[in-house]
Formats: sequence, structure tokens, C-alpha cells
Amino acid sequence: MANTIVRNMVCIGGASLAATAGMSGDVEAQGFEGAYGGLSYGFNSGEPDESLGDFYPYSGGSVGLFAGYNFAVGDFIVGPELGWTSEADADDNGFYTNYVASDIIDLRLRAGTTFGNTMVYGAVGFARATGTKGPVSDTLNGYSIGVGLEVNVAPNVFIGADITRRNFNTDVKYFDNGHLTTAAVRIGFRF
Repeated sequence: MANTIVRNMVCIGGASLAATAGMSGDVEAQGFEGAYGGLSYGFNSGEPDESLGDFYPYSGGSVGLFAGYNFAVGDFIVGPELGWTSEADADDNGFYTNYVASDIIDLRLRAGTTFGNTMVYGAVGFARATGTKGPVSDTLNGYSIGVGLEVNVAPNVFIGADITRRNFNTDVKYFDNGHLTTAAVRIGFRF
């Protein structure tokens, strides 16, 4: 299911880029400059512990908040972003207590370019979450990489899509070197 979601998001993103590339009246990168914030809804995939293989996959949806600042340099955009994602549950197949990664924090640097009223970007950063299995809970630390796009739909409003993968480089019990990918749709406001 997650692969289908990602494929659909890539197709939608490609169609958006193609449509905006042909539009007249291109908006400069300055149309993306400044502070922004918004809401997201994402679909999760991945596994909490690499030793478990695909037996306990992350699934389901999660809500999130994000805020950042874009600096315009010619047609390029660069800036920091802080994001919070509620949680990701791993399917326990009815046998044991669920694995849960909650209060997922992403601090990342985004860099991208503009095409008309659309910005495409890549992102790298740090990820932190609380990993819980039954009564055991611990902090997960790692890094994240991502790609996304934003389309300005009004002077201060944008919609977008973002795919972020987090690799938790930790030996925390039950969460040994797991990874979590969230494919999200986003709506935001520029200030």
C-alpha cells in the first residue's frame, strides 16, 4: 500500500510540475521567501527493528505540524524546518504488544529551486522520537532525508507533498536500527 501511495504522489508531483512549467507569469523565488507553517497528514511505512525483517511493518496515518524559514538566492531556496509528527504504529499481527514511534521531531535543512509557482526541494537533517513497546520506552535518534514540492495556490497559501525517511541509528531494545518513512500531504501559510 505504501508503495502505491508513493507512486501516486510522484505522479501527482510530476503532473504539477508539468502544468506549472507551461504557465506564464512565473513567480520569482521571492514568492517563497520568509517564514511559513502548516499542517500535514501522512502515511507511514518501514520497520522499527531491522532484525525483525518485514514482520512488524509501520502502517497507518499520522498528523503533523511544521514551521520554517525560506531564504531566496536567485531561483534557489534554502532554509531550516522544524517538524513534529504524532506517531507511527507497527502492526503486531495480533501476537504481541505494538511497536510505536511517537512525538517524532525532524530538524532539517531544505534546499530547492522554483518553477513558476512551484518549488521542489530536497532535505537532510536529524530525527528524534520516543520508541515504545509495551512497558519499555526509550529515545530514538537518527537522521532523515526527504524530497518534496510546494505549489502556491494563493498569495499566502500553499499545498504540497513530502516524503521523509528517518533512519534511527540506535541499539535501543526493540528498536535496533529501524527506519520510518512518511509520505505526507501538506497545507501551509506564508507570513
